[in-house]
Amino acid sequence: VSGVYVMLIASARDTSLSSELKAALRNLHPVMVSLQNMDRTLAHPFEAFVSSLLQEICSKLALAPEPIALTFERMSGQYGVPRAFKLQIGEILRSRPSERLVILLDELDEVFRAESRETAKQLRNMIESETRVSWIAASTMLVRSSIGQYSSPWFNILEPIELRAMEWSSAFQMLRQLGVRAGFDWSEEAITAVLDSTGRRPYLIQLLGAHVTDDLNAQARDRVTGGDVTAGAIRLLDEISLTGSYWGFVWNEAQ
Repeated sequence: VSGVYVMLIASARDTSLSSELKAALRNLHPVMVSLQNMDRTLAHPFEAFVSSLLQEICSKLALAPEPIALTFERMSGQYGVPRAFKLQIGEILRSRPSERLVILLDELDEVFRAESRETAKQLRNMIESETRVSWIAASTMLVRSSIGQYSSPWFNILEPIELRAMEWSSAFQMLRQLGVRAGFDWSEEAITAVLDSTGRRPYLIQLLGAHVTDDLNAQARDRVTGGDVTAGAIRLLDEISLTGSYWGFVWNEAQ
């Protein structure tokens, strides 16, 4: 999902948009973080995660991250993590008045654990704290029911968008066009193999396609064959985490 998101932002900057929209896109900075990277062995894992997020934001805006991180650490102990984040993000954006941030928060399902209830509430407060920061949360789990419950900390704040399977013709055309733009010649056999293997999910197409083209770059080739796709898929399936998280439900649905 992260790769698809970056691809969309990058392609939008290259289209023939109005000068006003181009200027707006130039001032839009994507920041990608994953809740799966939160180190739960620490005494205050969520505080450490938010601190790393602020440092990543500073990096995107060419600001020194150390002062922000130190002030956040002091304030979070005094005011709590959400308020400390609000104060620091306000300080960051005051120094860059024309800039906007879009934060892609991956692996949202991490906060649906029973022990993460308080983390989810703090994260909700952060998401609501600054209008010049937009959030996109991604999850491999079906969280629509959890989001829709009145008792959920996400009730009435997140709009779920499910990335469903694409129509065959649309997926075929998308993969072929992206291949041309990236300098790769995808054979019809290779495209068919990708669409069959991924269930035509756009994020899985991107994931498998990236692995295949990485292999071709290493071999200094630009013609993609069905055999290349098979090799890339086998390499992906050797990664147990991917098998369970990304591919398992496609196979279950096929059964």
